[in-house]
Amino acid sequence: MILKSLVAAALYLIIYFWFLYILRKPRLWLPVSIRDKLVGVLLLTVLSGYISISGAVVDLWILFISVTSISLLFYIIAAPAFALLIPNPPLVQFVARNAARIELGLLLPMLILLFYISNLKFRALLITVILMESFWYLRLWMKQRYKKVKTLDEDSLLVLKASANGDIKRFAKKHRIPELRIVQDQINWLGCTQQSFPCPMDYYVNILGLNTPPCCRDNLLEMLHRIDSDLAEIGVLHWIEGGTLLGAVRENGNLLAWEDDVDISFLLTEENTWQKMVTSINKIARQAHYRVIVSEKIEEIYIHYDPPRLWPFNYERTRMRGEIRIDLMGYRLSRSNGNNVVERFTTKGRLQKNRKGKFEMPSELVLPLSVISFDGGKVSCPAKPGDYLEAMYGNYAEVKYTWIEKDAANARRQIDQKR
Repeated sequence: MILKSLVAAALYLIIYFWFLYILRKPRLWLPVSIRDKLVGVLLLTVLSGYISISGAVVDLWILFISVTSISLLFYIIAAPAFALLIPNPPLVQFVARNAARIELGLLLPMLILLFYISNLKFRALLITVILMESFWYLRLWMKQRYKKVKTLDEDSLLVLKASANGDIKRFAKKHRIPELRIVQDQINWLGCTQQSFPCPMDYYVNILGLNTPPCCRDNLLEMLHRIDSDLAEIGVLHWIEGGTLLGAVRENGNLLAWEDDVDISFLLTEENTWQKMVTSINKIARQAHYRVIVSEKIEEIYIHYDPPRLWPFNYERTRMRGEIRIDLMGYRLSRSNGNNVVERFTTKGRLQKNRKGKFEMPSELVLPLSVISFDGGKVSCPAKPGDYLEAMYGNYAEVKYTWIEKDAANARRQIDQKR
């Protein structure tokens, strides 16, 4: 029976780490394939069947409890990843914010069942679940000591007060914002570092409409300047784009107040092949202790601020509520309707799809590359930044609040009107 118990524990660990591995897809805005879903159902069926079948008899009670409890647990685990998607169901946001409390309500019955169910395979499953979740929350608690207090700038305080209708303590409690430190009239932010877990920046910025936390802003800028410098040093043609370029142009060389990532594009050529680019980025990331995820199908590379961990525990990063990262998108030179263009696999803003199914930008807006002031320094940018942004977004000078909830958008508009 000891061997059977160990098999039950091993089956759960396989499912657990496979599930965390799959969660990288929604975190990168990639769809979860039907194959992945079928594999998940198959693995859960095998585990539940193995636990509930004894000889030729199926214990339906054990089958029901195992399927239900694991499904609920994985929903809780998955909520932070799916909460990054826009739009997302309110229930997902609620579960992501309250994951620890909800999971405690699920694990307590599991602990009680240990003393009432004699099925050793099922007990081995429960023990494995409880130990793995305890390990995860122990890590969350231990990482807290690496956080550092940051001062909120005046604009961030203004947005926070408007969003909270003046009652910041109540606002922080309602929306589960433990980073806010309020002592008398002093309001600070307990900021993330590379050694801690990141702030749930996507939720604070994209749902609540707050400014990017000061720690996340500093970390994004650190990554931007380092990657820009390293790519220039090895001769890779690259430029900032998207919201990063928008901040450089419209905000006079600053990140947008609500920026949640950094966008950098690079040009793939006969000299700088896809494989060479991946190798170069991995080398750069190792030196900086960054984590890298590669999406070869769409020629995009994601650099995460948090350091890599040993396999398979590196998959646990998909359980984080937030992340700090650079999205590196590959472009290639091509011809379209007789014109020279640079093209990419995925859409962005108003980019038009060509006959090859890719999304293109006139190459004259990009090349030859230029530089632009950013955060007190210079970074690489397209040849015609304003025209580039207009091709991508239309009237980029107009500030739009379509990325946040209605109440948060109204609060920001009121602030803008007072300025």
